[in-house]
Formats: sequence, C-alpha cells, structure tokens
Amino acid sequence: MLPKYVEAWENAIRDKAFYKLVIILLGLALIANGYFRSYTARVMVYPPELKRKFWMTPGKASKEYLEQMALAFLHFTLDLNPENADSFVKYVIDSLEGEKAGKISQSLLTDARYIKDNEIYQVFYPATVSVNENEVIVAGNITRKIAGKEVMNRDVHYRIVFRIKNYGIAVTDLGPYDPRKGSPKD
Repeated sequence: MLPKYVEAWENAIRDKAFYKLVIILLGLALIANGYFRSYTARVMVYPPELKRKFWMTPGKASKEYLEQMALAFLHFTLDLNPENADSFVKYVIDSLEGEKAGKISQSLLTDARYIKDNEIYQVFYPATVSVNENEVIVAGNITRKIAGKEVMNRDVHYRIVFRIKNYGIAVTDLGPYDPRKGSPKD
C-alpha cells in the first residue's frame, strides 16, 4: 500500500513542477505581448459626434472628416469656461505638431488663464465651414459673458490646418483668419 501513496506523491511533485513552468511561460508571454504591443498600438481621434460618413487613408481624409474634426477642435479651443478651460486646451495642445506648435500652445494657455482669471464663459457658434485639402476655414460667432452679462459678441473666422499620417490626425496650424487678406492673422 505504501508504494501507491509514494507514486501519488511523486505525481503531485511532477504536476507542481509542470504547473510552475506553465505559469512562468505564461507570465513571460504576457510581458512580451505587452512590450511588443506598445509599439504597434494606435489611438484614433474621432470627432465627439459623428454626423456624416467619412473615409480615411494613411495620408488623406475626406472633407467630411476634416470638417467634423475642425469643429471638434474649435469646440475645445473656443467653448471655454473656468471649469473646462484647462482640460479642453490640454486636449488641443496634445494634438499639435509642427513648427507653430509652441506658439499656438502658448496662445491657448494664455487664453485659458485669461478665461479662468476673469470668470468668462465663452461660446462659439459655427455658421459656415469650407474645406480645401487639409485646410479648414470656419466662420461663426463668439459670445462672451461675465457674471451673466454679455460683454462681447462678434463674427470671427478661424483656420485649422491638419496633417494626416498613418490614419492619425494632428493640427499644424490653428488660429484666427482674415478672409479679406486670405492669410492667417498674426
């Protein structure tokens, strides 16, 4: 009777060693998967609300997509109040690329600080959108209120230039636009 228990005990020891090996291999596979997947993961930025169908290739996007993205970025740039200014501006800054990124970032941070310091509630109402290649020009109206009193109401034009690369979208230029001059305001 003793050999039967010894055999079961030896089987249990072998099984324990086998399970340890399997656990170690699975752990290593999980670590390797996480390590190598970090290089291939892509984050897609979509407009907050999809209103129209659009298409995209690795280096180009449809006018509908650019229009929706321009409106989304202008929402995060111009629809500001003391509570959302920091998070909205950070979202736009994280999407900036190119030589103008620093200047645009500084301008956005200055605007956010001004909004917060003066308790301003600002809303942008887009009226028209025109798309040409990767450039979008949006005309609309900005309204600012302080303590419930309207202090500004004016028509504005904004220009956004996008760069599309590997299905990702980045903002390379963003700012006021003068339609009479046909160039960005500096």
